[in-house]
Amino acid sequence: MWQQECTNSKVPLNNSNIKPTVTYNEPTVTYNMNEIDSKNSYAEIKIGNQNISGTFIVERLTLNWDYSKCPQFTNVPDVGGLTMEEFKYSASLTQKSDSKVLDDREFKYPPNDVDKFSIYINHSKNGVYKVWFDFDYYLFGNEDTKNKKTEDQVISYCNKL
Repeated sequence: MWQQECTNSKVPLNNSNIKPTVTYNEPTVTYNMNEIDSKNSYAEIKIGNQNISGTFIVERLTLNWDYSKCPQFTNVPDVGGLTMEEFKYSASLTQKSDSKVLDDREFKYPPNDVDKFSIYINHSKNGVYKVWFDFDYYLFGNEDTKNKKTEDQVISYCNKL
């Protein structure tokens, strides 16, 4: 009897502490990594504003990486539309986790504006790198700075034993 009364009774919900979900608009980013050869790769990142009518200010475009030594294998057989400005950089990745600021200038992105950043990357012939980019940004008129990080991409070249 008590169980039936509890399941049939209606308790009023207290919604006073539920806050509406606010979506903060952020710059649009696409990022690709291409391997050139065993020591060089090429990254391309496009940053733009395709979200809102305001202008984003982007600062401190930074290349980041985590390095790890190749795993040691044993007994493994040997197996053989828009106007876009482009900015070009080069970077050498070290055999330790690190980062490098590629450009410390401010880039402004009014609506429908996109820039392309091309990065020629030199790295060790023997190692695994997890690579990503990040930058700081804020909406013009609101100096509340946020950080945007791209997805990780992996560059892996390991000597076979």
